[in-house]
Amino acid sequence: LGTLLNAMNEYGVREEEDADNLTRGHSSTRLALMLIAHVFVRPANIRLMRWEEVDLEAKQWIVPADKMKTKKELIVPLSKQVIALLEEAKDYSSDSELVFPSNRSRTSPMSDGTLVGALRRIGYTREEIVAHSFRGIFSTIAHESGEFVHDIIETQLAHSVGSSVSQAYNRAVHLKERTEMMQWYSDLLEGYMKAEDKQC
Repeated sequence: LGTLLNAMNEYGVREEEDADNLTRGHSSTRLALMLIAHVFVRPANIRLMRWEEVDLEAKQWIVPADKMKTKKELIVPLSKQVIALLEEAKDYSSDSELVFPSNRSRTSPMSDGTLVGALRRIGYTREEIVAHSFRGIFSTIAHESGEFVHDIIETQLAHSVGSSVSQAYNRAVHLKERTEMMQWYSDLLEGYMKAEDKQC
């Protein structure tokens, strides 16, 4: 995982001498890849992410219900690593309302093939990983760690948890624990990257 994350984080570095718009596009793709690894939402949520949904001061991204498969609003607590990624993304999104606009139009989102295409270009096959895979990676690591109970993990994944009554949904359910978990996970990913980098 550390190898994958470092490869993602270096995406586009070799192209930095290319035209400005291409460099900006590569940088935006790199940031989107790193963001999805840390927050493990569905790829469409990353592509359609808007600045109005993000509160850097409150350290939260609120994904609207109409963008969610469950049709329920999701609070994504933002770790310090994710906030740094978003601060950098501001430089590339310019005046767009989208966090990750298309390289061709500031009013259109990044295409649905961008993240998968980037993973292919850095050498990973479809059998090895797709953009959606980060949800399973998180779930496996979090469950096997024993640090967090099943309901907290599943709630952050926006999966239905509990009885039909409890699923009526309190958007802030387990929010304190989920906030701690998101920082724990970002710290873990950062540790994997540093460990792999040292081995190289």
